[in-house]
Amino acid sequence: LNRSIEINPYNLQTYYRRGNLYLKFKQPQNAVMDFSRIIVIEPTNVNALYARARARIMLGDEKGAAEDRTSAVLVQR
Repeated sequence: LNRSIEINPYNLQTYYRRGNLYLKFKQPQNAVMDFSRIIVIEPTNVNALYARARARIMLGDEKGAAEDRTSAVLVQR
């Protein structure tokens, strides 16, 4: 996945996959960075918002997680 991102840094699906792998391997800080990259490019990406909320919970950032969940709900309206 890292190589794929080097080749095409705008492939949001690759960032999403890698972010989920970071979550699986208990690396939430790296996951937040990947999901944030998606959100910068596509602020209405609900999956990335919810995924970043999960990562923030793992980091103990309840406020940030709540903000991401709220943003995701608002996008879906």
